[in-house]
Amino acid sequence: MNTRSRKLLFAPLEELQVQEHGRFTLETVQLDDGLDQRYKPGYYRQVKRFVAGGGDDFLPLTDLADRLQVYEEIFGYADTAMPGG
Repeated sequence: MNTRSRKLLFAPLEELQVQEHGRFTLETVQLDDGLDQRYKPGYYRQVKRFVAGGGDDFLPLTDLADRLQVYEEIFGYADTAMPGG
């Protein structure tokens, strides 16, 4: 991802590296990702929030269904027919 002042590289996806504009060196950003390393990324906090009853900001399934076509286009599935669909 490029910004006006730097390039943000996710390679591998779980690691963030930054390249400042006009420089060739990459700097690895230290992330607080202990839970993501131990569990499936994002899963621990999502389940904790759900169990605690803080799910008001979770996307309802009806909204997800409305956005499915957009997601399929993003991931390149728009041209493939789903069985039974």
